[in-house]
Amino acid sequence: MTRSATALKRILPIPAVPTEPRPSRTRPVDLVFLSQKTGGDRQIERDVLALLRSQVALIIQRAPHATRDEVRQMACAIRGAGRHVGAFAVAESAAELALAGDDRYAGAYAAFMDDLETTARFLKSLD
Repeated sequence: MTRSATALKRILPIPAVPTEPRPSRTRPVDLVFLSQKTGGDRQIERDVLALLRSQVALIIQRAPHATRDEVRQMACAIRGAGRHVGAFAVAESAAELALAGDDRYAGAYAAFMDDLETTARFLKSLD
């Protein structure tokens, strides 16, 4: 590095590149991620979590009686919602279920339902 480049670097330091926050995988819903998405508005967070809770409960109730195509549609719906609110485990298992072939469907379905149940328990614990 030349002398003028070194002097310029001292005067104008190169800013650090901001990194995206890493989503938490320790909780069924990353509440910090959700808070960042809502700008810290607690009422919006409560409303979003109530909506997620009702969607999860509805899928838990309907999925055992639904066809594979209907379950895949439910999985696609909750996948997008999960990613936007911080329910990453549900979103990932929903994505896997939506793409699972007949040979992997049963395992993907079981994992999806397990993640839904875990998320439902977590959301209930927030009451």
